[in-house]
Amino acid sequence: MATPTNRPLTRAEKDKSKKEWESLISVIQKEFHGLEGWLTKDANPKVTNLQKNLAGDLKDVDKRWECETSLRIISTLVKTGTGKIAFIESLIGKLNDQVLGAPIAESDADEDTSEARLFKAREIESTFEDSKEAFDRWVSWGLKLKENFNNITSVKKVKDEDTEDSREDRGSRRPRQEDKVSTTDAKSLKPDLLETSMPQLQIKNWYKTWDNYMCASGWG
Repeated sequence: MATPTNRPLTRAEKDKSKKEWESLISVIQKEFHGLEGWLTKDANPKVTNLQKNLAGDLKDVDKRWECETSLRIISTLVKTGTGKIAFIESLIGKLNDQVLGAPIAESDADEDTSEARLFKAREIESTFEDSKEAFDRWVSWGLKLKENFNNITSVKKVKDEDTEDSREDRGSRRPRQEDKVSTTDAKSLKPDLLETSMPQLQIKNWYKTWDNYMCASGWG
């Protein structure tokens, strides 16, 4: 980290310090433009396309595969953008060091002073915060779409599993041929006609016999 200059600099030292300052500002501004262009041309179109695909029918295998591919690309872009933000942040740190190393003003005509550099540094920091917020909003947008995709596909998966379970349940309730008692055995269990004049106990036994007959016939 540079330390404040306590002595007047020579003309050569002033020129060198000014060139370093202006060069650093130029690099930072190029990074700002690069980040803005990257968000506009690379990052934003990916989440826009993903949002469009999510509104479609994800039962389509190709559509689902396209969404999964977009999510992987967005994940990579997040890492790329994070690296860009970190690099710009490191450059701004160096810029603040240059503020401390600014020449001491010897007259009111001096333009390259610590006060002037500090003002410029704060201006650049403000621009950086705007760029960072734009990137953070893009990241949040991508995460929200990822959450929506997971919710949609998980609901569909549960529905498919429920449908399969229902089919299995129906299949388990449907008597298999090998589980059925032969027709002859079933007929042997069929009770005589029920007569209301029968004693109460005999009527009760008739219903039990009828239930056994129904089960043996495959209707139980």
